[in-house]
Amino acid sequence: GCKSSLDYNFVIAGLDKEQAAEMEMVAYPNPVVDELHVTLPAHTSADAVVEMVDAQGRSVQTAIPSGNEAVLDVRAVPAGLYFVHARGADLKAVRIVKQ
Repeated sequence: GCKSSLDYNFVIAGLDKEQAAEMEMVAYPNPVVDELHVTLPAHTSADAVVEMVDAQGRSVQTAIPSGNEAVLDVRAVPAGLYFVHARGADLKAVRIVKQ
C-alpha cells in the first residue's frame, strides 16, 4: 500500500488582559453625571473624534481628543443610555449611563 504523512505547524497567538486593554477605548465614570473622561488606545488615529450618541444613533456630544484623552461635558444631556465611540478609529463602542 501507499503511506504518506503530513507535518503541520500551528502558531497560537492571543492577547493577555493588559494587551487587550491597551487596544480598547475606556470611558469613566460610568454612570456619569457631569464630565465623561474617555481614554483612547495609543494607536488611535490623530484625527479621531470622540462622539456620544443616543439609543437612536443621534449625535449628542463630540470632543476632539488631546493626545489620547477626551472629556465630554454631559451636564446638559438628559439621563439615559448612550454609546460613546471614536469616529475615524476601529474601536468598539462603550455603553454609558447618564444619571
